[in-house]
Amino acid sequence: MKKIIEDENGLVYLQSVDGKTCTVYEYKGTSETVILPRSISGIEIVGIERTAFSNNLKIKSIDTFYHSKMISSNIIVIPE
Repeated sequence: MKKIIEDENGLVYLQSVDGKTCTVYEYKGTSETVILPRSISGIEIVGIERTAFSNNLKIKSIDTFYHSKMISSNIIVIPE
């Protein structure tokens, strides 16, 4: 069974069945800039679910500095 982990910044992660990796599942925070960490509780973040940020209209940018292999640009700017 997959485990859901939430951090203090409002990022919600879905842990893989084997417990070694996770993906960003949802964002419940209120910050306009979201910084994706390299890992959460020692578990590597390897992806972002397609709808992870779809219900949050406050986000202006997402910093993916630690995930340059996953995303071609280090900062994703959300157009108004």
